[in-house]
Amino acid sequence: MSAFASWELARRSNAARWTLLLAFAVLGGGFFRAQILQSAQYRLTSANNRLRTIPISAPRGEIVDRNGLLIAENFPGYSVRLIASREDSLRAVVTRLDSLIPSDSIDADAVIARWRSARHIPALVFGSSDFAVVATLEEHRAVLPGLVVQAEPRRRYPGGATVGHLVGYVSEVNPAELEDQLKFPGASMGDIVGKLGLEVEYDSILRGQNGVQFVEVTARGHMVREQGIDRTIRPVAGRTITTTIDLPLQRFVDSMWQADLPGMRGALLAMRPNGEILAYYSTPAYDPNDWVGGISTANFRALTSNPDKPLINRVISGRYPPASPFKLAVAAMGLKRGLITSTTRMAVPCTGAYQFGNRRFRCWKRDGGHGSLDLTGAIATSCDVYFYQLGLMLGEEAIFEDGTAMGFNSRSDIDLDPALEQRSVFPSSLKSYVNSRGVNWWSRGEILNLSIGQGNNA
Repeated sequence: MSAFASWELARRSNAARWTLLLAFAVLGGGFFRAQILQSAQYRLTSANNRLRTIPISAPRGEIVDRNGLLIAENFPGYSVRLIASREDSLRAVVTRLDSLIPSDSIDADAVIARWRSARHIPALVFGSSDFAVVATLEEHRAVLPGLVVQAEPRRRYPGGATVGHLVGYVSEVNPAELEDQLKFPGASMGDIVGKLGLEVEYDSILRGQNGVQFVEVTARGHMVREQGIDRTIRPVAGRTITTTIDLPLQRFVDSMWQADLPGMRGALLAMRPNGEILAYYSTPAYDPNDWVGGISTANFRALTSNPDKPLINRVISGRYPPASPFKLAVAAMGLKRGLITSTTRMAVPCTGAYQFGNRRFRCWKRDGGHGSLDLTGAIATSCDVYFYQLGLMLGEEAIFEDGTAMGFNSRSDIDLDPALEQRSVFPSSLKSYVNSRGVNWWSRGEILNLSIGQGNNA
């Protein structure tokens, strides 16, 4: 071998040696970067691939009456969720699950929508299931990959329809409500929120804060095991609210109404002079328990097609003439303006009717009437004839002016469903009263109707 050949061989050997050293240096640097510098990131990615977060619903706060009696409470129930990595696999499992429990229909599209909105958490299938359904699912867990069953609190309303329009009901938050971040702040898909009544008015207090549980899953979504207690964030229960409602009185009103006025639509409100509401009753009503876990299509159709419209809250969504209670306001107007005293008697005693012009305005007691009464007696007997004459003494402008000052054309500001409250149309002047009827004339005889709470003064 020549000297040139030996030199060339040594050169190539050195080049190969440095090439290998450089390659190992690059690989070593890559391993160091991945295993040391970026270990936390890859550990997190690995954990995300094998761990799934499951929300733990916080118990809603209880709603109690002034005596501490329960209007809304919680009791143990079960939720059913599915973990899935792909939409087609989720749909297949939902179809299989639906075939196992024919008694409960599953809205597959709703389940898919929940999964699309939050793919990192299990999709809610049933928010409220009984033990029999859960037992059936557990028996077939092998063919239901990704099945997660949790014990969760369920809402219960012991008073049923008696408190329906008062307490409202709860249901799953929908996408439109989630877009309005001010309506249910902090809520996410699958959360249970208040929809009507006290449940929605005080939802931010009652809802509490959900916890989180971590479960380990396989690549196919099968749950391997739950993580330890140290990897679980406990939920924070909602707070209890105490109302001014007297639940025994509320029940008495319902029993009285059903016994004496069966089938009659209407509302009753009992309150103290300071504004505390003791009874809040609207009938016909719905049973808020029907909404727990999702109301069935048949039940909802029955409610919406009922000609008596049980979904209407007649306490605040109805508009009615004030009727005889308005006589108290007319009496206060007369006293305020110095037109009468508690002992004032009208010129014409009540004989069962009052002649005004060519028309006779009747009293509710047509047979003989009430006779000659002072203000106290007229209020005690609710004599129409007395208040016909007092209304004429006041005049229409005084009734409209004083009624407006008393707040008859203002909102009640009750802390229930402000969007549903019908605003009063009590006129503030004679012009607004005439315009409210769609005509351009006025009859002085209408004062008589207004003075006993009838006419366009709802």
